[in-house]
Amino acid sequence: MSKESTSEKKSIRLSWSEIPGLFKETFVEYSKESTLMHSASLAYYTLFAMLPLMYLAINFLGRVVGNEVVRETIASLLQNQVGISDISGIMEFLKTIDIEQRNFFMEAIGIGALLFSCSAFLFSLKRSINDFFDIEKPSLTKRKILLNNILFRLFSIVIIACFGILIITLYISETVLISMGSSLFENETLKYFYSNFLEHATSILMSFVIFSAIFKYVHDGIVRWKLAMAGALFTAVLLYGGQLLIKYYLTNYFFAAKGGLAGTFFVLLAWVYYSAHIIFLGAKFTAVYAKMVDLPIKMKYKTQEEIENSIL
Repeated sequence: MSKESTSEKKSIRLSWSEIPGLFKETFVEYSKESTLMHSASLAYYTLFAMLPLMYLAINFLGRVVGNEVVRETIASLLQNQVGISDISGIMEFLKTIDIEQRNFFMEAIGIGALLFSCSAFLFSLKRSINDFFDIEKPSLTKRKILLNNILFRLFSIVIIACFGILIITLYISETVLISMGSSLFENETLKYFYSNFLEHATSILMSFVIFSAIFKYVHDGIVRWKLAMAGALFTAVLLYGGQLLIKYYLTNYFFAAKGGLAGTFFVLLAWVYYSAHIIFLGAKFTAVYAKMVDLPIKMKYKTQEEIENSIL
């Protein structure tokens, strides 16, 4: 039996006695990373990517489900997930964008903005996850680096589009299920618990799917799906609890919470910054978990030492 097939059959389960060690090692390793720098970098690039993404979501996904549905989804995410109490400024701004005419020039600019902003945002996330996965910088030729960058730009478009479709689909499904629940349950208390359960379950499910894809693909390592999903589940649950606290702080105590359009961007910046800490903790959890089950994350490309050995 080959080593590869044996590796595929390895169990990723830990005994109950090993779980405390997993969490302890995760926090120890996490404390050694430059988390503040990585979180600030991700927040910076995400902020610049936000408006182009919103515009393109309305422009392209709006053709399928309608502009109003996409706007409502954006409004729901900003209010319910981020905790922005006053979204009138940003929603008015989105309404002023020339969406109905859909001329070629505007679409070309939108695609260009998407290529630039999404690649910058995901490149930042990719570099950070490489660090938290303890993946060394690959030794590649300039031509190979250029090719990888172009391919990653194209991949960025695909994965962001998939995330957008996922968010819209889950939002519509949640709305339909809540409507069905309103007709099924006559008791107001049951309706309340049912709608709240769907809202929170949708949030966790959305995070789980997104982080599964990120921990599987948005880095230079090789990660098994089961490990990526385990890390994604840990991150999704932790992010859900953490964002409740972040949302409460941003809504009630953040200085720019009611600062109009400018305040909205400050809140978004702070929300991404604090959330990034939790995301990177999830990435480190995935890396530590992989080591503990003897399936450490390895780089896709050959290291300098491997290249030299192959030449010799």
